[in-house]
Amino acid sequence: MANELPLALQERPFSEVHDILMSRARALVNPCRYVTAEEVGVALSKLNSTDPDKWAKAFSEAAIPHEQMAVNSEARGDTKTAMAEYLAAYDYYHIGRFPTINSAPKLEAYASARENFLKASKFFDPPLERVLIPFQGREGEGSSIPAYFRRPSGNAKVPVVVSMGGIDGFKEERDVGGYLRKGVAALTMDMPGVGESPIKFGTDSERLFDPVFEWVRARPDLDSSRIAVVGNSFGGYWAAKLAHTHKDQLQAVVAHGGPMHYMFTEESLHVKHAWYAFELYETSWYAMGISGLNEWREKRESLDMVNLGIIGTPAADLLCVNGVSDISAPPSDTMLFAQNEPRSSAWLFPGGHMGTGDVRERIGDWVIGKLNI
Repeated sequence: MANELPLALQERPFSEVHDILMSRARALVNPCRYVTAEEVGVALSKLNSTDPDKWAKAFSEAAIPHEQMAVNSEARGDTKTAMAEYLAAYDYYHIGRFPTINSAPKLEAYASARENFLKASKFFDPPLERVLIPFQGREGEGSSIPAYFRRPSGNAKVPVVVSMGGIDGFKEERDVGGYLRKGVAALTMDMPGVGESPIKFGTDSERLFDPVFEWVRARPDLDSSRIAVVGNSFGGYWAAKLAHTHKDQLQAVVAHGGPMHYMFTEESLHVKHAWYAFELYETSWYAMGISGLNEWREKRESLDMVNLGIIGTPAADLLCVNGVSDISAPPSDTMLFAQNEPRSSAWLFPGGHMGTGDVRERIGDWVIGKLNI
């Protein structure tokens, strides 16, 4: 039929969403890190669609008992249980806002997720600091970049990793423990268009990072000559771009699972991106401020990495990593820079999006080596 939506935009059966989320809850992988499969199953039993308001309500209700247990535990001085329960509450609210904050109830769920994450962070070691980096945005944009900062103990100047996720993984979901244990500070932030980012994902959104790197340079406890950027999923797109636009400020850059070209093509619209439990294109469009298919078709070429004029130009050391079976960011995306630039390399691991096995450990070792730890 002429008016039929492309395959990637067609609504998928709720049973598929149910099964994917349950498998993630059992494996404790995004977006289910601090939950139980049993409680996720109870929340899902109240739903028959991914209607954003009902979805947010079901998982926010699952969070409330954990929130109360956390408060009670903290009041009696049981900080270990308090942290665990605050993290559980955070995660149920996190699922409630997942994959993105495209309705008022999902925005409320995200605010509650953030609040409980920060309450849990009081017990982190090393501690977490919420920082507001000044940002001079354009009309209608925000005036600060909220981020989380952690650094190893001690007085020495240390290198720093700037970490960001993708269209559904916000700064609260960034795991930087491996870097902290190696003596590297970590600044976690939202990529353009998601979470608390003051700007949308656009053709020049790398400007979001100018004040971030200025903030690093102004910190007397950080070694600004050793800055690394690690971007996961769509955050990898921005990492790869920053390796070129900010090459002189960065010691090492990792683009892990970043869509570079294929997702911006017409062909990708006619593929079932089955690994993603929700609306892959609609979620990315929210980040970009794009209203629908027609606007996407008008703007996608301007966002496609092959059209930006940076491939083959001087860059910081760039490592692109992904799973060899990723449907949405195929190996040709991962190899795009390595095939054209002497300081770029690519690793392909078994599995689909992001790869499987010791991927994160290997990436961490590469970053640590580049930072001369």
